[in-house]
Amino acid sequence: MVTERDQATPARHVTETTLDLESRLRLEVETAHSFIAAWFRGEPPRDQHVFRDQFTSRFAADMINVQPAGKALTLDELVQSIYAGHGANSGFAIAIHDFHLLHQSADGGMATATYIEAQTGAMHTVPADNRRISTVVFALTGQHDPPVWVHLHETAIK
Repeated sequence: MVTERDQATPARHVTETTLDLESRLRLEVETAHSFIAAWFRGEPPRDQHVFRDQFTSRFAADMINVQPAGKALTLDELVQSIYAGHGANSGFAIAIHDFHLLHQSADGGMATATYIEAQTGAMHTVPADNRRISTVVFALTGQHDPPVWVHLHETAIK
């Protein structure tokens, strides 16, 4: 499907490597958000090892998450917030839309992407059904290593 954004954005040179990276990063974003939603629904066991393996390990130690209201969270603050929410929102769901790889550094070590995150049933967010546009910066250490979240900036879509 062609969106207004696609029509307004000049075509960029896309190589097989770019498509592979874009697919890899999209899967990373979808998998991370799927875990967050499941965690809030209480589906995985409340276990620090599971949480570290499925969530915390995705992020750089100095990662910053700028929330939709503008508050910047350190990794420790983000981890504490998400961990504390285990099982607190049984009807919560997240869907990822319009994922785009925006840029990869010349040395291949960093990538920036953007996507729309649609939340439904978010009990602690107003409104409970909301959307946000997110920009994420990833560190890339190798083609077979998972990307590492370095910076995430979320902006509410009104």
